[in-house]
Amino acid sequence: MKKLVVALLMLALVFSGCSNNESKLNNDYVIKEVIEDNTKEGFESVIKYPKVSNMYDSEIEAKINDAIMERIEKYKEVAFGLGEAVDEKSEDQLKIEQVLNVSYEVTFRSKYVLSIKLILENYIINFEEPDEIIDSLNFDLRTGSKINLQDVIKNTSKLNSLFLTKVQESGVKLQQEIKSIEASSGFYIKESGLVLFVQTVPYTTPDVGPLEFEIPYEDIKNIIKNKKFFEKEPASVSMNEYNNIINERIKLQSID
Repeated sequence: MKKLVVALLMLALVFSGCSNNESKLNNDYVIKEVIEDNTKEGFESVIKYPKVSNMYDSEIEAKINDAIMERIEKYKEVAFGLGEAVDEKSEDQLKIEQVLNVSYEVTFRSKYVLSIKLILENYIINFEEPDEIIDSLNFDLRTGSKINLQDVIKNTSKLNSLFLTKVQESGVKLQQEIKSIEASSGFYIKESGLVLFVQTVPYTTPDVGPLEFEIPYEDIKNIIKNKKFFEKEPASVSMNEYNNIINERIKLQSID
């Protein structure tokens, strides 16, 4: 009997801790745009990425910002390696001009989730056609951990069927057939649903670019593991005003 009481007490403490932690969640965190202009001779590079601040938990905030920076640094490494490889193969008289631009879009934010779409341009001028790569980062703001598709959807076979239907409905001429959701490189969350994206190679051509297929929330609401991931709670008026002021200042600084 005593063991049962202790077990129940520990269980109550666990749920109490979770509840108290979630009670601190809010949508009043700040998302600031960071711009790195690394352009130099033979190398065009403007990297834009978000940085969060004013979160309820400084450790979670740091975890999210570290994950974003880790992804950005990975892009730089890949670009550097690509430039070196092409430089070795090219003739001495051929001038190498490389492009590495990164931009982003915050596709969804709430007190539970932050979803970021990243757009990467990385190619060698005169060697490759300009193309984009889509990437994403999705965070559970209760822990700061990255969210995988399996964390969002409990029935991937159902999602697979919805995904293939969207592919067929798009009417895009494919270089290679998209046979399953395995062709998808990732996802991001929107208020209206879930977006799965497919990279250019090997399915399309650079003039078409990567493909994005949005699965409406109404179509997946019955197979979502945690509906909190799609709950929308607006930031306070004062925080929205603060974000607008910060973004305007950033724009003015970039113009100057």
